[in-house]
Amino acid sequence: MTGPSSTAGACWFLVFPDTDAVAALAARARPCATREIAHPSGRPWLIGRWPDHALTSVACGPARLAVLGQHAVTEEEAEHAACAGSLEAADAYASRWAGSHHLIASLDGRTLVRGTVTGIRSVFAAQVPGTHGAHLVCDRADVLADVAGADLDEARLAVHLLSPGSCTR
Repeated sequence: MTGPSSTAGACWFLVFPDTDAVAALAARARPCATREIAHPSGRPWLIGRWPDHALTSVACGPARLAVLGQHAVTEEEAEHAACAGSLEAADAYASRWAGSHHLIASLDGRTLVRGTVTGIRSVFAAQVPGTHGAHLVCDRADVLADVAGADLDEARLAVHLLSPGSCTR
């Protein structure tokens, strides 16, 4: 079994859009999570499992910003980025922060999730059927697949195993 049910001690996070369309998916993730942060609406924004010291999270009006991983970002620095006025401005400000971390920001129904250029902090996304086009974003492909109810694409896996650098659609 994959996904949250098999990650009892592992760190992971899921990012949810601010819509009721993903309520069932959030409910599916909650039993294995230890943390949850809400959108201004009260709907889930981040659900997952991470140590306290790994997260700096702030709100600035309708904006939410989280830095998750190995970093020394203070709440003051994160708040400055969150109050920058747009996701692009927040990302530009946050791009100067040292460390190995994910940047997660939400503003006016839009979401930004960024890992590292090196791929150490990967990001996976899936549009989930039955959610009116909503996307989930996660730092672990197995957790995302489990929560989204995705099946294994055997043809894609076979092509990837034959040619690991290939990109198939």
